[in-house]
Amino acid sequence: MGFIGWTIDLLRSLKFLFFEFDGRIGRTAYLVGILTTYISIFFFCFELPRRLFDSSRSGISGVLAGNLTIYIGFIFLLHLWPCLALAAKRCHDFGESLSDNLFPYVFRSYFSWYLAIREGDKGENTYGARRSL
Repeated sequence: MGFIGWTIDLLRSLKFLFFEFDGRIGRTAYLVGILTTYISIFFFCFELPRRLFDSSRSGISGVLAGNLTIYIGFIFLLHLWPCLALAAKRCHDFGESLSDNLFPYVFRSYFSWYLAIREGDKGENTYGARRSL
């Protein structure tokens, strides 16, 4: 398989991991996905605004400084979809749906550790076979 085939497989895996709500993932794939999401949140909410929204500068950066709260809120909303997709697939791994576990999802940090530690069902369950990345 050449570079193009490898790239297409990588994009399919990323689409499955971060944007689809069906299927199952194991603990390792969940942890990799959550860490990737947290790193991107850090970059987009802390590092990028530090460079873009510097109010001491003139020009576009000075204008954008007043909209920092709106920007960070928008970034958090964009990251909600991948986090919910990861949690749904991880819940499917032990035969439950995300809607049954939505209340604990409000307590995000505790629920993330719970999903990372709990072992999934052996073999197939209602949601199909576990998919490895």
